[in-house]
Amino acid sequence: MSTRNGSGTERAEAVLAAVGGPENVVQAWHCITRLRFTVRDRARVDLDRLRDTAGVAGAQFSGDQLQVIIGTDVEREYRALAARLGESAATADAPATARRGWARFGPRRIADLLLETLSGIFTPILPAIVGAGLLKGVLALLVQLGWLTEGGEVAAVWDIVADGTFYFLPFLVAASAAKRFGTDLSLSMAVPAALLYPTLVEGAALIGEGGAEGLAFGPWQVPFVTYSSAVIPPILGVYLLSWVHRGLTRVIPPALRIVVVPLVSLVVTIPVVLVVLAPLGHYAGGYLSEGSLWLFDHGGVLAGALLGGLMPLIVLTGMHYAFFPATFQTLASRGYDVILLPFNLVANLATAGATMAVAIRHRRLRSLAISTGLPAFLGITEPAIYGVTLRLKRPFYFTLAGGAVGGGYAALFGLKCFGFAVPGLASLPLYVNADHPANILHAVVAVALSFSIAFGLTLAFCRPEPEPAGDEPDQPVGTLAAPLAGRVLPLAQVPDPTFADGLLGPGVAVDPTGDVVVAPFDGTVEVLPGTAHALALRSTGGTEVLIHIGLDTVGLEGAPFRALVAQGDRITRGQELIRFDRARIEAAGLSPVTPVVITNAALIGEVRPATGATEVATGNPLLTLPAIDGHPAIDTTRGAH
Repeated sequence: MSTRNGSGTERAEAVLAAVGGPENVVQAWHCITRLRFTVRDRARVDLDRLRDTAGVAGAQFSGDQLQVIIGTDVEREYRALAARLGESAATADAPATARRGWARFGPRRIADLLLETLSGIFTPILPAIVGAGLLKGVLALLVQLGWLTEGGEVAAVWDIVADGTFYFLPFLVAASAAKRFGTDLSLSMAVPAALLYPTLVEGAALIGEGGAEGLAFGPWQVPFVTYSSAVIPPILGVYLLSWVHRGLTRVIPPALRIVVVPLVSLVVTIPVVLVVLAPLGHYAGGYLSEGSLWLFDHGGVLAGALLGGLMPLIVLTGMHYAFFPATFQTLASRGYDVILLPFNLVANLATAGATMAVAIRHRRLRSLAISTGLPAFLGITEPAIYGVTLRLKRPFYFTLAGGAVGGGYAALFGLKCFGFAVPGLASLPLYVNADHPANILHAVVAVALSFSIAFGLTLAFCRPEPEPAGDEPDQPVGTLAAPLAGRVLPLAQVPDPTFADGLLGPGVAVDPTGDVVVAPFDGTVEVLPGTAHALALRSTGGTEVLIHIGLDTVGLEGAPFRALVAQGDRITRGQELIRFDRARIEAAGLSPVTPVVITNAALIGEVRPATGATEVATGNPLLTLPAIDGHPAIDTTRGAH
């Protein structure tokens, strides 16, 4: 389970403070590597403070525009920044093309939007959920040890502290959804307030005693349903409110908005929520929960092995957020989760095991493996996966094997998690329960199995890095093909300090003589903005490359560029990716010089020019890179197409 957004939150606050505070920002947006600002007062911007901010590669003014260099992870940082600026400044509209990426609404795009929405809603409220969940686990452990009397007044007070977050979870979800959907926070709070109104809560409690099943509301009925801990109903309600509120704001005269917009928003939204959306969300969550339990009951060891083994892939794609509604529903109705949290736990510890083995076997990656492996013990695995196991491949496969064995054991003995927390060693108290005394023992065994198998396989079969002979440095063995033809320039000669100072990584620049950028290797398109002025690629060997066509060309709003691929596409070496018009770039007074940068060189090793020639043809060697796990960082067995 990822907590990557936490660092983005802290960095956003630091960046905003150095920019002069939110009140100094007129507009903010981003390109492929940089946060871009229009500010009211340049004198309030502290460039030195920006440059010293952790995770910021550099900062500069270009004309009247402030640029903060982040790297290819800029989109995530922008989302954290936008949540603090609000829609008045962080519209992402400065490059008008920022919305072009939304033009394709195929099944894949819809799925991506759903996962992005769930991630954007749940990530900001995870601290409260995790803190309360861990407290519930600690209280259960104290009761088991006899240090706290169950049912006593002291325990009752601590239960209020731990359970309050989950009972009123719809308020947290609604507040986060309001920010995500860009609507009024106070009106959004009216949605969970209606869902948890005493009339509904008391009515739901009396149904079992023969009470009415709902309230008559004209020809419709408001069903008595318990919405405590619900997540889907408040999301649906706030989403509807955002559209109603936005539509009313557009048509109501400014002088009447303060009275008419809130009134009509509530009158339209809340009845629809109570009659249609909330019951729909409640029953949908119930079916998801029951479906998960059915899978657990009937899938047996095989289902557990699949979930435990595939969980790292599920987390990498962000699909674990799709499990959240069912998880919260199951925790509320059954008091435990058997799908997401137990299998996420064994998978996370498998990642920790494989990463620690890499620290032993690979001298060059030892520091990185230790620094990313230790957080994996606490459930923060993405640094270890991206930085170590996925890059070396074999440790990642062994992680899947460890998770599968641990997951199979967990399913065999019906492992249950009785609260929500980031699945790591610190969450083990959540597996303590008086009615299931062996549960904690099964959790420890499942974790030990997944860790030891991933650790042992990696230690045994992941080839160690050969020691260099004498004082000779490791020799580069991988070759990056030139993605475009032209005159080769050192980065230091590029008239942009972001590239010239190597802030985004080492590489070279090409002053193009052609009009097309091709794939320098087999891999995937990781980032491709709507302007198509740049793109980030990842090779099958793990090398990450940024190709930025021209300097400061984001301001051209895509006019000289035509993308021939889409973000997420698989690419083959020599495949055409982008066509561009050099003449239009130069007519706008901009340089067509194209930096080609290795953005993850710190994980790969020294990057060198492949040749001393000043001219390069498309597909010819441009850069050389060292080996990873005995294999080239880039597949050099194939010629250019």
